[in-house]
Amino acid sequence: RPARRPPSTSEETRSPTIATRAASPRRSRAISKRGRSGLPPVSALAPPPGASPVHQDAEPAAAGLPGQRMKLLLYGINFAPEMTGIGKYTGEMAQWLAAQGHEVRVITAPPYYPAWAVWPGYSARRYRSERWHGVEVTRTPLWVPQRPSGLRRLLHLASFAVASLPALLRQWFWQPDVVWVVAPAFACTPGALALARLSGAR
Repeated sequence: RPARRPPSTSEETRSPTIATRAASPRRSRAISKRGRSGLPPVSALAPPPGASPVHQDAEPAAAGLPGQRMKLLLYGINFAPEMTGIGKYTGEMAQWLAAQGHEVRVITAPPYYPAWAVWPGYSARRYRSERWHGVEVTRTPLWVPQRPSGLRRLLHLASFAVASLPALLRQWFWQPDVVWVVAPAFACTPGALALARLSGAR
C-alpha cells in the first residue's frame, strides 16, 4: 500500500487548524488594552495616587460596634458558671464583649444544668444580682424539675419566662441598644420584642 504523501506547504497554509493570519490593527489595539487573558491590565486596577490601599480579604466591620460603647442585654435561661452547653457559650461571649468596653447586662436563672438541681449558694426562689467579669447579672427564680420530661420541660421554661419578665421590663430605664435572646427563644421572645420596641433596641 503506497505511503500517504505529507501535505505540502500550500496545504498547511490553507488548513483551518494550523493556518495563521495577521491580526487586524483593531484587534491588536483591543488586545493591548485588555491583555492577552481578556482582563484589564494590572495598571488599570491600581488605585489613584494618594489613595489608601484596599484589602479585599478584610471583613466588613460590624455596624455601630467599632469605637462606640454599646449597651448589650443578653437574655437566656443558662449562663456561667455552667460549664456545658449554652451557659458556657453565653458566659464567654458576655465576658468578651465586656472586655471590649461595652456595657453588658445579663438576665438569667441560677445555675442548674446539667444536674437539673440548683447549685449550692444559689436559690430558685429569689432574685439575685451579681457582678461577674465586668458583667451585671440578674438571676431570677424558676422551677427546676428533678425528673424532666416533655411537659415538665415546657413548664420549666415557662416558669423562667414569667419570673424574668419583671426584671426584663425594668431594663427599659436602662435603654439597651441590643436585646439578644438565647434560650428559650419561643418563651422569651415576646417579652424581648416588647422591650426592644419600647427602648428602640435591635
